[in-house]
Amino acid sequence: MLTGLYDRIIEYTDSLVGELFDYASTLDLDNTIFVITADHGESFGEQGLLGHKIGVHDGLIHVPLVVHGSDEMLGYDGEMIQHIDVMQTLLSSIGSDTSQFQGINLDNEVRTHTITQRGAGRCQQTLDTYQELNPDFDVSRYHRGTLTAIRTSEFKYLKSETDSELFRLPDENTDVVSQYDGVTQRLDDTLTRWCERDGKPIAASESADGAFTEAMRKQLTDLGYRVE
Repeated sequence: MLTGLYDRIIEYTDSLVGELFDYASTLDLDNTIFVITADHGESFGEQGLLGHKIGVHDGLIHVPLVVHGSDEMLGYDGEMIQHIDVMQTLLSSIGSDTSQFQGINLDNEVRTHTITQRGAGRCQQTLDTYQELNPDFDVSRYHRGTLTAIRTSEFKYLKSETDSELFRLPDENTDVVSQYDGVTQRLDDTLTRWCERDGKPIAASESADGAFTEAMRKQLTDLGYRVE
């Protein structure tokens, strides 16, 4: 039932994107580039979860990417791309300053790994809600705090304040840390360097709460979000 509804939403969105593309194609727009992607996927039972606020399973982070009109990206030879790479490549192609980006230029570089970071706040709220609705729900199997994952074509390494795990893909249920000490150490070192340089989470004292109007609350609620 849920997957059927989700597939129907994708089909509907696809039709709207097609209408937009067809309309734009009728306009006198030279060198137009279309980029279609997503911020995340959804879990439909993987690791006992529904939604997207707790894990970093491939079903959540392996999202669609369609690019039309960019010669710079057509010859990319790699297996992995991050959203920031698309921005880096497209803006570089028009001469914009991209020195503030962490991405690579897909026209002349190849990505060897991707990094995903899941924050602590919404995850904890979701786990608390699960346990409130079902006191028998085992929250101990999930990472607490900020969770950071580094993924290569063969492995995914997860690290949080409470635990670390290594998976040999596509299996994301069997921790193989004890079988691949060298891989674990290499990915941990890479992740540590990235966190120290680029990936330090915003401290709770530095975060700011947004103010919602009633219209914004209604719109977010209609979209399925829980607005406190």
